Amino acid sequence: MPDRMFPPATRQTHQERSTLAPKVNTAFREFSEEVFAEGALSEKTKQLMAVAAGHVTQCPYCIRGHTQGAQDAGATREEIMETIWVAATLRADSIHTHADQTFEGLSEEDRAALAPDASDAFQAFTDRAFDDGILSERQKRLLAVTVAHATRSKSCISEQMECARDLGATDEELMEAIWVAVEMQTGGAYAHATIALDEMEDSDT
Repeated sequence: MPDRMFPPATRQTHQERSTLAPKVNTAFREFSEEVFAEGALSEKTKQLMAVAAGHVTQCPYCIRGHTQGAQDAGATREEIMETIWVAATLRADSIHTHADQTFEGLSEEDRAALAPDASDAFQAFTDRAFDDGILSERQKRLLAVTVAHATRSKSCISEQMECARDLGATDEELMEAIWVAVEMQTGGAYAHATIALDEMEDSDT
């Protein structure tokens, strides 16, 4: 029995999504193809960025599609898993940075002192997630730029952009990483049209 929360994306639903708004669909497809084309960043790197963004936006359609895309571009299971951990780290950090809204005027150091054990453990986890592994720290920081834009955390964006630049990332690479985040936000919303179509089909019966 299919998962009613996330009905499967079939060839039929893809065709229906394409034909209900054909001009916009064509424009988005062309935009998406341009975003994932080889450029300052490789197609493989961009697909890994999409895997990371998909986990942050929690889009199962994006995760499935771009995991396959990353593998098709040559990514290994180990690279994909390291990518997911970068996404998990940034997702958590974007939540933590919003503590400045809860404790307005309190410095990051003062907030850490309120729960030092958790703060230290999280920092150790973050450090490990960004250590050189199958993917280099430079690659991971570029992934993190995409994720930070997907989470819309100002402090995460600033930090990850700075870290990536310190490791030699170019402005062209950074901008391409940002465009992947843009595409994923758009594509994630579009992919979930599968749910809307499923609901409309139910209402017609």
